[in-house]
Amino acid sequence: MSNNFEDIPQLVKNQQDAVKTTVEALPKSAQRISAETADYLKQYFKNWTDFAEKLRGVTTFDEVIKLQTEFAKSSYESFVAQSTKMFELFTSLGKEAYQPIESNLTRATDLAKAQVEAVTDAATKAPFKSGANAR
Repeated sequence: MSNNFEDIPQLVKNQQDAVKTTVEALPKSAQRISAETADYLKQYFKNWTDFAEKLRGVTTFDEVIKLQTEFAKSSYESFVAQSTKMFELFTSLGKEAYQPIESNLTRATDLAKAQVEAVTDAATKAPFKSGANAR
């Protein structure tokens, strides 16, 4: 039976390094998300202000409806585009956070499987003694 317990200290160190790498990457992703959100909000409020200015110059109800429809359509399209960007940023954040840890988890799982297989093989090959002969 092989003994994989010697690998555990290195595995723990690797995991600590991976967690450190993940924690260091999080602020960068958070800054990208914050900057993107701020840019979107600035553009949204600019668009809203422009809409309000145009609305002040409208003289008929039909023009109001047309202007409101255009604003609603462009706001919706902008929102959908921004939602897609935010989804991509959060997906990227999740991947960045998980990637350093993933390889260590795979290695730990492989070591645990090997250890279980070794113990199982040893147990099945060992002679079984029962009753008075077990001593």
